[in-house]
Amino acid sequence: MKHMAVILLLINGALVACLVWVGASQGAVEWNSVGPAAPLAVLPAAAPALTPLPETQLAQAFQQPLFSPDRSPDAAKAGAVSAGIEGVTLGGVVINGQAQWALLRLRDQRAVKLKRGDALDGGWVLTELAATSATFTRQGQARTVNIPVPRLSAPAVAPVLKLPDVNAP
Repeated sequence: MKHMAVILLLINGALVACLVWVGASQGAVEWNSVGPAAPLAVLPAAAPALTPLPETQLAQAFQQPLFSPDRSPDAAKAGAVSAGIEGVTLGGVVINGQAQWALLRLRDQRAVKLKRGDALDGGWVLTELAATSATFTRQGQARTVNIPVPRLSAPAVAPVLKLPDVNAP
């Protein structure tokens, strides 16, 4: 251990001697002078405003959706929201053992959290919860509200690309 300490001390001494020799041979440090900074380029003003489209072209965008494979509007789902509770949207369901809630958005855009047995303003009582749906009953009638599922596009029908054989010359 003592032998290693002596070697390290000698190495440190040699490094200090090298630094003193380099510093003494250079004299005073000279810094390059910095000239004035070049002026910054002036960026153009904000991009011009978009020209508004006529109402007919806007309506056409809804009639022929760009990302729909058949360029036809989404078909209205009959019975997706039952009569009597139309305008109520199911945003989510929480099921954690005995604790079960439905997260709803009402017609007037109010957010409501209901547990099983609670009632909406119209008298509809939350009776059953599933992972993606909530069932309400009122006067013997039952209505189910599902979480809206976004429409996905059809799979691509383009031919599969054939890559060249990497072993071929």
